[in-house]
Parts: sequence; structure tokens; C-alpha cells
Amino acid sequence: MGGSRAVTPHPGAPRALPLGLAALLGALSACAHLAPAGVSADPAYERALEAATAREQLFRGFDRIVNACATLQSPGFRAARASRQSGLFGLTPAEARALEADEARQAAAETDLEVGLFIDPQSQNDLDEPNSIWHVQLLFPDGTALAPTSIEGRHEPDPNERTLYPYLQRFWVAYTVRFPPPPPGEGGPPTLRIASSLGKVDLVFPKAP
Repeated sequence: MGGSRAVTPHPGAPRALPLGLAALLGALSACAHLAPAGVSADPAYERALEAATAREQLFRGFDRIVNACATLQSPGFRAARASRQSGLFGLTPAEARALEADEARQAAAETDLEVGLFIDPQSQNDLDEPNSIWHVQLLFPDGTALAPTSIEGRHEPDPNERTLYPYLQRFWVAYTVRFPPPPPGEGGPPTLRIASSLGKVDLVFPKAP
């Protein structure tokens, strides 16, 4: 459900863990926005990440079964991320300008979100699968609901991705969720809804910077 999905093969799901251990570790993981240990901090990027990121949890009784973070790839956030990447990767001025231009083109063409999810049980952390129980929508204040054009999942985010999105902790799955551009004149903050018979998670974004 939740629209067509571009399924990316998983590079390897985590090994099975002792009962409850994965759930405990995933549930304890917060949506961090600070640089990982050993990576130089960038306060400007961390502020941009914090401003563009929504968080929510889903409980079944007293058990937390979903921990979710999502970052709206707004034009302002994309500019901050391009600057962060330029510094991390030592890009030349020409490469940095090309990256910024590419980010601006993508922002105009589509609405992208980086989503990090912990779901217990892990077998249901499968937004990118055609038969997933989860239905994904991007909702706007005027009632517009957009279905994703693609969902790409990565069970083992690489170190670069973890540096840019520190909430991608162990046992979390990273997803890039793409939607069409918002309707003309729609300037209100969107909400990413991830729902199933287990419940729904509404990630409400602040107004795009």
C-alpha cells in the first residue's frame, strides 16, 4: 500500500537478536541531531537538521512498537546539507556550486523525505515492499493527500548517511520517500502519515525554512 514503490534490495538484514534486545535498543534510540563521535560538529547544519525533522512514536499498551524520525528535504535544508557535504568531502568550489545547483533542481522537481524507522517486530519494517502493511501519505492543511512515487529502503545506512542523519541508529532502517511537488499555492507545513492496522504515526513538520 502507499503508492508504487521502487524496491531497493536490502544489503543484508540484521541477524536475529535475543528476544527483546533489538526492541529495547531500538526503542531507547532517540532522534539525535548531533554529529556522531569522531566527526567534526557543524552547529549550522545541526540547527537546520533539527528545524526540518519531525519525530513521533507509536505504542501498543506500554510497549513502544514504532520510533520514527523524518527530515523534510526543503530548499533551505538542502542548501545546508550541500554546505555540510562540501566540508565533509573536501569539495572544490566548482564541485560545491554544482552540488548546490543539483539540489535546487531536485527541490523544484519533487518532495523528498529522509525517514528513519525502528519497528518491533523488525520483520514489519518494510515500507519499501509492495505488500507492506504500512500506508504512506503526505498530507497538507488544505486536505490534499499525496501518494509516494517511490520508497527506497536501506537496512544498513552507510557512514556518510549516518553523519548527515545521526538518528539512523543501529537496528533502524533508512528510507528515502519521494512525492510529487506540493500543489500550487500550498505553503502550509505537511504531515507524513505512516499507518496500518497497528495504528498511525503522524510526523508533523514545521513550516519549511
